[in-house]
Amino acid sequence: MLAAALSLLAIFTPTPYHLNAPGRAEAVGPMVNIEAKTYPSKGEFLLPTVVSERATVLYVLYSLIDPNASLTAEASDEPQAQSPDSDDRQMGLSQYLATVVAFESLGYDLAGESRGLLIVRSDPDSPNREVVQPGDILTSVDGAEIKSFENLRDALSKQSPGKLQAVLQRDGKPLNRDLAVYESNHRNILGLFLRPDFPTEFPFPVTFDAGHTSGASGGLVFALEIYNRLTPEDITKGRRIAATGTLDAQGRVGPIGGVNLKMIGAKQAGAEVILIPKSNMNDVSGLPEEVQVIPVESFKQALDALAKS
Repeated sequence: MLAAALSLLAIFTPTPYHLNAPGRAEAVGPMVNIEAKTYPSKGEFLLPTVVSERATVLYVLYSLIDPNASLTAEASDEPQAQSPDSDDRQMGLSQYLATVVAFESLGYDLAGESRGLLIVRSDPDSPNREVVQPGDILTSVDGAEIKSFENLRDALSKQSPGKLQAVLQRDGKPLNRDLAVYESNHRNILGLFLRPDFPTEFPFPVTFDAGHTSGASGGLVFALEIYNRLTPEDITKGRRIAATGTLDAQGRVGPIGGVNLKMIGAKQAGAEVILIPKSNMNDVSGLPEEVQVIPVESFKQALDALAKS
């Protein structure tokens, strides 16, 4: 009875730590629905994730045994496809940008120039949540035209916390609004979830169901999946290919968090090739054996690397 009681305490007693470990590397194909003619693939693309769970006493003991597990002071409980510190936190944003990049790589001239940054929603703690509405388009901040995340970051970096004048488009009409700028993690933010707003629709619908996986580092692998399904040439060549990296509207691949854990999870899932952001190479502590790891800086570079490998 004493042993049973101690076991229950170990299972349920919380600690101030979180357990970080490799997450699942799931097949991307079932997550993507394309309402058009698609082509079969002999291989598949995998989305690597990192799992972070509240550590009980048992998990703390487990972290001492498993060399791939570690403890941190704080984290999220859901499988993370990206670092929580990334600028583009939403999985929806990564899926949208992946669709833009894949279509344009296939020759569709659809995006044109961004009209501004579409407000998807507000952070619950944002002082701007009552000022803006989902669907508003942010077009100007303190007189500076806003068409990309780079424009917004540059404009906010020149500000001090406080109020600034912004111009929004709502139902096609301009609105002047005072937005609050506040500091978080040593940078100025508005507390808004945004994505570029392009003037044209996609040639046909692409929808996603990634379950509970969150984050933006699925951008690269989603774009690869869409591209592969819409072209007769099978770029997987029958391989299991894991890919991780954020993607912007220009097809540039950005850094992610947990790159080492994601590579471990991808290998455990049977990946033969792993694409990672080149900007993460300084974070890599060791490459998995018998797996080809390819660092890339752009979607085009990823396509070229897969064609040559």
